[in-house]
Amino acid sequence: MVQLVFLFIFLISYRRSLTGDGRIIVGLYGLALIFFALNPLNATILHGIVGFMLHFGLWITCFIYLQNRDVFQFERLIRLAIIILSIEFFLGIIQYNLPNTHFLNKYIDDEAGANAFVGDRVRISGTFSYISGFTAFLSFCGFFLWALSIRRTNILIRYVLTFFSLLAVLMSGSRSALIIFAMPVAASIIEDLLEARTRAVGIVTFVIAIGFFPLLYNNLELVAVAVDNYALRVSNGMEGDQDRRVFGPLEEVINFRGDQPVFGVGLGATYAGVNSVLGKSYYVLEYGYYEEIAERILVEGGFVLFFLRILMFGLLYWYSYLPKLYLLPFLIIVTFYFNLCFNVPQIIYFIVGFCMVDKAYYLRQQQDVGFT
Repeated sequence: MVQLVFLFIFLISYRRSLTGDGRIIVGLYGLALIFFALNPLNATILHGIVGFMLHFGLWITCFIYLQNRDVFQFERLIRLAIIILSIEFFLGIIQYNLPNTHFLNKYIDDEAGANAFVGDRVRISGTFSYISGFTAFLSFCGFFLWALSIRRTNILIRYVLTFFSLLAVLMSGSRSALIIFAMPVAASIIEDLLEARTRAVGIVTFVIAIGFFPLLYNNLELVAVAVDNYALRVSNGMEGDQDRRVFGPLEEVINFRGDQPVFGVGLGATYAGVNSVLGKSYYVLEYGYYEEIAERILVEGGFVLFFLRILMFGLLYWYSYLPKLYLLPFLIIVTFYFNLCFNVPQIIYFIVGFCMVDKAYYLRQQQDVGFT
């Protein structure tokens, strides 16, 4: 809650207002969220208030950025991001090689211990004390590398950072993190190959990197253990919950089992933080177990909110400078697999990463226009 409240305090103190289309879009969405927050089926009005902040924080921040991208100082964040990435990586190595009884491997939720292993090692959490906070940071790393590619940062530095980040993903043991990390990294590689000025260097570097990885696997124990443990987790998942993780979110939407499919039971109704303090709505208890983001959106706001969020993501992407080629996979990922509502670190890291990529494309376009 400190992170989330601080986000709104920052926006207010920054004194930047929305104008034009941004004001209309965010205003109408905000009014819709107020309607969902006041749903009488919810446990308390405080559930709705907290839920409103969770659902609204992402949109007001991103759209204020879109109208003020000129003052977003992307370049000043590059060195800081590299330093933080390095710290998290080396802390991750330490955690990965410590027993689960060590205090660095203590999780906030002790019940997560059953899922806190990848192979024979503890799944690393960085400085976050729980796995999903670290995987949120890893998703930011993917966006960051994409932005560096657009800005034509030294390709050797980028591939070294990519290697560090990929190894951190493997040590985290998260299958979804690999997908969410790989998509922007793939976009950065495509950028290298499509740009005439960097195509030759990009192809050579990519081929060398692919050829170099087996050498590292055969000669560095850390790399070999991380790859083998991750492969074991994926293999075990194929015999267990892998299909549910991939296709489950789609099935939960298509065959939604809730009794309130149109407007749901109210914002914040599935948020663990407020439920642990104020209790759950009877209708949420009646619904039973839930986990994935799409399912939770349906429980809280029904199909009306579900499709409104897809529309908002589409508008956010459309008003950005990102190539529209990436629109469809972007919408699929953020709709079904990217927890941009109930995972506050994920919200913050997505905002920063998205703004970095958008600003990088904006600067490149301005540079190309100036050159022309």
